[in-house]
Amino acid sequence: MSELEGLIGMTEQAEAVRSSFSRVFAKKAELTTSFYHHLFLSRPEVEGMFTQNFGIQKEIFSSILTMVVRTLEQPKSLDLLTDKLREQHDALAISADQWQAAIDALMLSFREVLQDDFSAKEDAAWREAATMLVGKMAGSTD
Repeated sequence: MSELEGLIGMTEQAEAVRSSFSRVFAKKAELTTSFYHHLFLSRPEVEGMFTQNFGIQKEIFSSILTMVVRTLEQPKSLDLLTDKLREQHDALAISADQWQAAIDALMLSFREVLQDDFSAKEDAAWREAATMLVGKMAGSTD
């Protein structure tokens, strides 16, 4: 079993994240816009957490998504990245419901932006990867 398989599940799920990333990356601007739209729609209170230029925030989000996918097979690098992200998000006191809303907004955005070019297998794999990432960012040991 590869390190990626250990982090996000079975081989098929790991491959689904890797193989779909180029399609995700090609639509990163649309995906990012959709993500924040759905996040703020479901959790309007989190919009106030974003105090910097929102264009920059969108770029940061898509860069982090890229870094996460690139480091999934490198547990030490992924741990360093998630440690840094956790530190950056700690002061915001994000609730478990808000973290879940972020996962749900991301998954909804994938389906909305990629439409028929996003399989059920890819959906499940990305959800598992996003849940793992959020768990690490939120400081859970699961």
